[in-house]
Amino acid sequence: MVRRRINDWNGVTNNSKDHRGRIWILWDIKCMKVDVMHMTDQVIHCKVEDLIAKNKYVLSVVYARNIRKDRSSLWTELQQFSKGLPVSWPWITMGDLNVCREVNEKVGGRKLHYKDVQELAECVELCGIEDTKATGSFFTWTNRHEGSNRILCKLDRCLTNSIWNASYQATEAVFLPHGVSDHSPIILRWPKDARKKNTPFRFFNHWVEHPDFKALVKETWDCDPQGNPMIRVYSKLKILKGKLKGKGGFRKNSRGNTGIPIGHSIGQTRDYSH
Repeated sequence: MVRRRINDWNGVTNNSKDHRGRIWILWDIKCMKVDVMHMTDQVIHCKVEDLIAKNKYVLSVVYARNIRKDRSSLWTELQQFSKGLPVSWPWITMGDLNVCREVNEKVGGRKLHYKDVQELAECVELCGIEDTKATGSFFTWTNRHEGSNRILCKLDRCLTNSIWNASYQATEAVFLPHGVSDHSPIILRWPKDARKKNTPFRFFNHWVEHPDFKALVKETWDCDPQGNPMIRVYSKLKILKGKLKGKGGFRKNSRGNTGIPIGHSIGQTRDYSH
């Protein structure tokens, strides 16, 4: 690992894992604090703290190998990392995955091999991550040829877990036109106020007596969010909490239907922090 300091900027590369230093991460130390968690020749995982917005999240920057068999270790690494990640941590993975996810993500050249697409799809599902909203260029790589020799592919992506999606709503990955590089630069955007404040959630004991309570719990538990078992349980609880406290939802409509005085119910609450 090599760090460079340029004025108020700091940086890290993975040249200790690959002599070419294939991945570089740079940040303004006045705005960000970045701690490397783990790195390989194809990915750097780090914990990021936004010193201005007071937000924290996990960022994985990927530069995958060109050959399929060499990418296998990357998919294994991402899956293992996701299993060890605390379920409450927002996580975003972005960079050059060097493979398409869908057959319509390539134009020209050889046809996609089904194993390439399958391996990425399986990794995404097992990690509990999904493509964030993308705008700009659909094809993120070009061979810069014209006519029948031209090849376009979507090789670069931004993928987020359910905790990121709940914490940083309206996140958008903007893929800019190709410039000096044959890849599209990526700008990640989300509103400054997208991060919700950690207000406590209060569960009213009398809710369990509501005639619709069990049906609501069953409906939520029958859904099938992506991710490992812990992620799925956490996601279901978060969905249930949203239904209970949402506008016009169970919480708002239940008090008048239980027959329990409001003063009595207020005394029977439990605090659950986010």
